[in-house]
Amino acid sequence: MSDPTPPVRSPEFTPRRAVINGFITFNLVAILCTAIPPVSLVTTNMKRAVEPYMLLTGLQQVWAMFSPDPPTFMNYVEAEVTYKDGRTTIWKLPIPGDYGYYQRYFLERYRKWGNDYIRTDQFHDLWPDACRYIARINNTRAVAPDSIRLFRRWTTIPPVDSALPTTPPHWERYKFYNCAVHPEDLR
Repeated sequence: MSDPTPPVRSPEFTPRRAVINGFITFNLVAILCTAIPPVSLVTTNMKRAVEPYMLLTGLQQVWAMFSPDPPTFMNYVEAEVTYKDGRTTIWKLPIPGDYGYYQRYFLERYRKWGNDYIRTDQFHDLWPDACRYIARINNTRAVAPDSIRLFRRWTTIPPVDSALPTTPPHWERYKFYNCAVHPEDLR
């Protein structure tokens, strides 16, 4: 009696398959390099080597939410848009609490862009581009935006072992950048 099932052949090795496997392997190694703590010079150097790729692709991971030093404040960036007729409006970069679960997924990149880059002085070179972006998306009225002022907003997070707050949190506000909007900025 013979076995009715033919033997399974392994797939052919092709250059296309090699490239795909290499891409998958590189991404897995890069993700692992950024996920493991920097316990040695080797892991630190590996993390440093893949960091530009991780930032470019949006795959970087920041573990600041967890021990040993979790954040002690909540923050976001808002813009005060002043129009040529003198009216003003406040525009906020996305805050997860303002959206449903489905929308939060798509807005997370903008939140990270605002909190991790626009908000910090280290990335001050991005501030003019952020103002142009904000001016463009607020150019929906008959009167064009005239200026943008960027503000940092923050409040402290009470320690876990403290009593629940009885009043709403007090949000601090600090203006960190001001720019004029030119007609070419709205294109």
